[in-house]
Amino acid sequence: MNSSARRVWCPPTSQGQWGFVSSGARAHAADLAAGDKTETVRRGLDWLLAETITASRLTEPYREPLALPLAYPPPHHLGIATVDQALDFLAVRGPHLGAALDAAEKHHPAVVPTLVFAAWPWYRRTRHYSEWLHHHTRAIDILSNPSTDVERRLYRELHGSRAVALRETGHIYDAIADCNLALAMARGTDDRPGTAQHFYDLGATYRLAGAHGYLTRAQRLWISLDRRRGAALAHMELALTDADLGEDSAALLDRLSIAERDLAATGDYLNSAKALAWRGRALACDGRLVEARPTLADALDAFRAQDSRIWEACVLSWLADIDAACGRTGDAIALLRHSAALYEHHSPQDHARVTEALRALHSR
Repeated sequence: MNSSARRVWCPPTSQGQWGFVSSGARAHAADLAAGDKTETVRRGLDWLLAETITASRLTEPYREPLALPLAYPPPHHLGIATVDQALDFLAVRGPHLGAALDAAEKHHPAVVPTLVFAAWPWYRRTRHYSEWLHHHTRAIDILSNPSTDVERRLYRELHGSRAVALRETGHIYDAIADCNLALAMARGTDDRPGTAQHFYDLGATYRLAGAHGYLTRAQRLWISLDRRRGAALAHMELALTDADLGEDSAALLDRLSIAERDLAATGDYLNSAKALAWRGRALACDGRLVEARPTLADALDAFRAQDSRIWEACVLSWLADIDAACGRTGDAIALLRHSAALYEHHSPQDHARVTEALRALHSR
């Protein structure tokens, strides 16, 4: 079997049914279908879960591992060995995750939370907030009474992941509730890395009101654990919080440079790109447009490499601001149109904001 044939699921047919990629896999599936359909579905789900776990570990090697049970480990080589292959897999399979979750909920509900947890890199990059929230809420409801250490950790992580989507969609109080539950569970098991993560999430959610306290505690705890990536994340968020409060631009730029360096050094290229993008934005806000543009262009390339459409759209809108300020109205309009097209299926609020900016430019 070639590498593409080794991938278990192909997208649904026009009738909404799932199939296998290769003729050999289809023949194997037909043999299995002669037996228990529930077992056949579980086998396919476990193969998909195994691939998603592999893709997750390759794209985010710094993420705390969690042993997810597989009733049927794949008998074949998965064919996902590089970060690029992992990102390709997530880009192709992610949009059809809902169909797999439907099958899991019908036949094997316990698979839903594990598959949602494993697919975190896809949610994080695409920012399809409606699916992100729906899938995580389904998973949390199914796992409402965790009884093992793995289930309790999974339940906690899902609340922490859902909090990010709640925060980004403006549901601040619901996000705080999820963060507090996750934090209490982490502290209850003396999970110090988890505690630091949820302190960080609380700080990022509050941002101004109480943010420093939570973020500083997260940073100190991560430093004590020698977790360079976590400390860099908190460092970046603290820098942005101080910028909101009017911090000197030179100090902000230095802190963002440090965060970018440390995040890249730990393999978190998505967040290092965010630090770079914020640095470009800070330069632009400081009136240093000549320096800001190439910085943002580098960040744009980094986000495209990570298949992060929502951040690609954001940086395109920031580049448009620079072009508009320099009198390049036509270029600014082209960038905003591209940004609006990306936002349309990801963030209605940002799509509305960019569309309004387009109207303003056209009226000049």
